[in-house]
Formats: sequence, structure tokens, C-alpha cells
Amino acid sequence: MRSTDASGDSNLSAYLNEQYAGGAGAGKYVFLRLSTDAAQTGSSSRYLVTSVDGAIAEGDESIRPQISYLTTANVFIPDIALIDLGGPVEGTDASSWSDSLPAHAGANYVVPGSGNLRGETGSSIFPGYSLTVEAGGRFQIRAKDLDGEVTTVERLLLNGGNSYSAGGFAEVTAGTGSDLANVLDGTLMNSGYTRLTTFGNAGGNAISRSLTVQSLVSGTGRIQVRENTGSGLTTATMTNAGNTFAGDWEVESGSHLLFASAGAVGAGAIEVKAGGKVEIVGDWASTENLTVADASGTEVVVGSHDWTVAELFLGEESLPAGVYTVAELNVLSANAVFSGNGSITVADGPTTALGLWRLFYFGSTANMGVGADEFDANGDGESNLLEFATGQNPNGNTLAVFELTGDLPILEFSYPRSVEAVEDGMVFVVEWSDTLLPGSWSTAGVADVLNSMNPGTSEVENRLASVPAGSDRRFVRLRVELP
Repeated sequence: MRSTDASGDSNLSAYLNEQYAGGAGAGKYVFLRLSTDAAQTGSSSRYLVTSVDGAIAEGDESIRPQISYLTTANVFIPDIALIDLGGPVEGTDASSWSDSLPAHAGANYVVPGSGNLRGETGSSIFPGYSLTVEAGGRFQIRAKDLDGEVTTVERLLLNGGNSYSAGGFAEVTAGTGSDLANVLDGTLMNSGYTRLTTFGNAGGNAISRSLTVQSLVSGTGRIQVRENTGSGLTTATMTNAGNTFAGDWEVESGSHLLFASAGAVGAGAIEVKAGGKVEIVGDWASTENLTVADASGTEVVVGSHDWTVAELFLGEESLPAGVYTVAELNVLSANAVFSGNGSITVADGPTTALGLWRLFYFGSTANMGVGADEFDANGDGESNLLEFATGQNPNGNTLAVFELTGDLPILEFSYPRSVEAVEDGMVFVVEWSDTLLPGSWSTAGVADVLNSMNPGTSEVENRLASVPAGSDRRFVRLRVELP
């Protein structure tokens, strides 16, 4: 019997996957021909499969060739569009969708331009694999915080356009009730121009309908917070401290954007328009800009916290690097737009994550003194650079946790890795040696992956490196290097 070697296995698997094309090739046929050295028998037009020693094994199924082929589950997911456009429609209404069924599992749902989809009342989980709201489309959240309700969309994709003109943005709105907040949970991936809309008034009456987003927010683009009447009666609150959104937050006039923690800002920049209000509950260190309109009604609530930004634009002016108290900022502005007793630091020099980390903990971005990379600020045996690389407070009493476990033939080395350090370009290398001698360290056979059983957080991820075991002894270390 002939069989493929390791290279042939790989090539065959790659060929089958290419034909399958992630589901796009579903329904195609792949024909495989089996040829053996055994002769045909009798008048039958078939081949017998032989064993490795050439013996005929017509009835022995154990040596018959078998192809083991695995595909990813649920890779072929149909797209279903909202077809009842214009007025608000229910996702549970079969006539709303292109497949003539109520929203169900196993499908990607799309709300196109002029589509207006209502979420369910009460607590609910959107059944589809994903829900995409395109430019011109709207999704209403109708779960009420006062009743402990939450609308969950596991994969909400906001695919906005390139402007806030009619039809140019995707929208999520607070959908029902008065003097309360509608609540959204799950994940939210943003792209393009999108809007979170709250309602201060409706029909001439104050209704104070806010929006709370517990979802993990990621992506890029621009997210605008806007109250429909700009009366300042409502709040859009971002609560997820693990947000990674890396675009721009924009606060419109008469609108209030509240970040329940500094982490909820993600990696985004913030722009507060004339008459807008922003508040961050926590010490915020960012490599992005804060832009504030120097206008009546604008409010930036610093509170008792300390913020650090790459640049601070106050009106048309970019403030020089330095530390500014709230009182000092209000002296520099024509309108007292800042409140609290905290401070805002404008970074000097390169605005890398490492530089801002030094500024936050040591008061300077400079690689010198107690903030120098090789200095051990807290005397715990770990350099400042290692503390940054592993997501620690260099003035605290913590130590990075490294573990080496396993047995022949593979050892497992686990360690923490700062997400900011990776984004800064820092290099992490797991290497081994049997002698500890200079020049003996090697990365041969090392495979470093995310620990799927314990992945960590949005700030510090847990890594797991497989290392070949030695015959007698083996030393393993983590080396970190600046880009």
C-alpha cells in the first residue's frame, strides 16, 4: 500500500482547503483516484489494496486507505438582509427578513441603509451569529436598566460611511422608556462614522432616555455621541474597561459621554464639541489627543483624577508639554470648561506607551534616573523595563509570575505579556540553554502562543511557550527587547 508522507499530507490538506474555500466552494466535488500495485482479480473492474508486505487483504478493512479531513464548524454562514425598510420593524417578524423567517441562529443579519430594526423588549439575546448595521441603518435598544434588563448582541458590527450627513453613518439608539437608560451588551466592532443616539425630548416632552453600552468596543473610525435635542438631559455611558477601540470619540453639543473607567476609553482620541460634556472616572494615560472646544457650555470633568495625553488642543491652540491643574487650564481658556481638582499632563517627546508609562509612574518620559529601563525602582529584582513588559506597577510590590512545567519531550513555560508593550513594538523571546554560557541560548523548537485556557485580560495576556526538553537539564528564560 502506498501512502503520502508528511509533505504529501500537508499538500493534500492545503488542496482540499483551497477547494473548500471556507465554505465558498461548498457543493464542489473533489475526485481522488486510488492506484495500487495489485492486479485486478477475476472479471471485476476493481483493485485490491495490498498490505505493506504485498499480501492480498481483500477482506481486511483495517489496512484500507482512509482520508481524515477536518473542517471548521459553522464556516458557511448565510447573509440575511432586512427587507422591510423605512419604519421600525421587529426582528421576530418573519416578513422583515430576506429568508422569510424570524431572526434565528446560524446567520449573519444585515440592516441596510434606511433599515430600522427594533431590539426586543425585556432582556434578550439576538439569535444570529452577527448583526451588521450599515450606513443609513439603525438599531434600537429597548432593554431597561430600571428593570434589570439587557439586550445582548454577541457580534454587533457598525459599518458606517464617511460623514454624519443623512445616510452617511450607522446608528444605535436608545429605543424606549423615560427617565432611564437602555442597555446593550456583547461585543461592538466599529468602522467608519457611527452614532450613539440618546433622547432628551420627544414630541415636546422631556423623556430623558439614556444609553448604557456594556459591550466590548473595538475597531476604528469615529463614534459620535449625540442627544437628539441637545438639551443635556441624557448620558451615553461606556462601562467596559477592556475596550480596545482605536478611533475617535466625538461628543456633540448638549450631549454627555461618560466613561465609567479609564479603560473604557480604549486607545481612542476624544473630541468635545462646543457644548458637549465628557467625563472619565479614573486616571487616564493615553497616547492619543484630547481636543476641547473653548466654548460656553462645554464641560470636561476631570474630577480628582490625573490624565495624560499626547496633545491637548484647547480651542485652536495646542498646549505645550507640561502638567496643568484644572485651575490653570481654566485660566488659559476663555471659558471655564474644566472641572474638578485633578490635572492633565501633556506629554513631551515620543508618545510611546513606554514613555507614557514612565511619565505616569516617574513623572517624566525620559529613560533616565529612577525611570531608566535598567533601573529597579522598587528593588524587587525586576528592571523597570521588565515591569513594563509584564504589565506591572514599578513602584508596587508585585512580581511577574513565570512557570516552567512539563516533562519529556516538551516543557511548557508560561509568562505574562503587556498588550501595550506588544503594540509598542517590544520583542518577547523565549529561549533555552543547557549550560547558561554566553552564546548558548537558543530558540530552536520553541512555539509561543496565547494560553487559550487562561488568556488573561485586555491589558495583560498570558502566554504559553512549548520548549523541547533536554536529556539532563534545561534552563529557560524570557528576553525582552525594545524595537
